[in-house]
Amino acid sequence: MYTRRADCADGKQPSVTLSSTNFQGDPKAPPGVCRCGPGRFAPAGNTDIIGADVVCNGQPYCRVCGGVAKVQAACVANARCTGFTFDMTSQGRCGYLKAGAGKRIKRELWATYAKVAG
Repeated sequence: MYTRRADCADGKQPSVTLSSTNFQGDPKAPPGVCRCGPGRFAPAGNTDIIGADVVCNGQPYCRVCGGVAKVQAACVANARCTGFTFDMTSQGRCGYLKAGAGKRIKRELWATYAKVAG
């Protein structure tokens, strides 16, 4: 079952995402591809990536807060970013940019988004 959520506005389309087992994506997109916001990403619910972090701002990781669309935009703008993990439990709805696949682990209330070519 999917629940409509309004937290993925890009200023050009309606603010609609789907949420099911912590996965978010545009309801008009093919299954498994999030097109809301910049770029295209394949989501995987209840997963996190250990390591493979993009380094930024003097930190060993790059944390971006403000919702999925903002994290997607940061990933698209960073040449080293191949995807990101997203923590739905954080107050700022934050994500961490990733530079590679890393080791995936099961983690409730997190989602992993991998860039999709094209």
